[in-house]
Amino acid sequence: MSPQVLQTLLGRIPTMTKPAYLHNYIRYPVKDHVYPGIIPCSKSSNHHGDKGIVEGILLSGLTKNEIKIFDWFEDTDYKRCIEDIHIILKDSKHGDHLQKSDISDNEKREEIVKANVYVWIAGNDLLEIVSDCTGNDDDKIYNDWSYNNFQQVKLEKYLKDTVKPCRLEIDHLAILENGMEE
Repeated sequence: MSPQVLQTLLGRIPTMTKPAYLHNYIRYPVKDHVYPGIIPCSKSSNHHGDKGIVEGILLSGLTKNEIKIFDWFEDTDYKRCIEDIHIILKDSKHGDHLQKSDISDNEKREEIVKANVYVWIAGNDLLEIVSDCTGNDDDKIYNDWSYNNFQQVKLEKYLKDTVKPCRLEIDHLAILENGMEE
């Protein structure tokens, strides 16, 4: 989730750790929308020949109210689940959180933390799936969702048409005042 979406939705930007990796899932664009959905990838490999791994961010320091805002925002198309998230640890040699490819296998140190993730449950027919995670679809083009493309091309419209109206609806319904606690 982009900092701009977080700021609009929550009124602040929580602590972000990136990259964070979710194993055994794969991300696809949602048909006719600018956002993705992630689904389990139970096969042994995907189009890249390795296990499904979704790269994203880990948010920390969220209040109960903010988690409820995310639940409202993600609506019934997603289910909040607790999963293991892998983070490449920084060290004195490399300095900061790293991409998995930045360091050799024998140097990699990962921390695994439990975190909430929103898994797409509205049906795979609503996703732009052109690969089935088996690695056997050589004649098909894998249709991945691009965060960079979203940020550069689609973010402003998404903020205007989706995030801001959702935040206004949350405020209008007084969700924060009726049953939401810090």
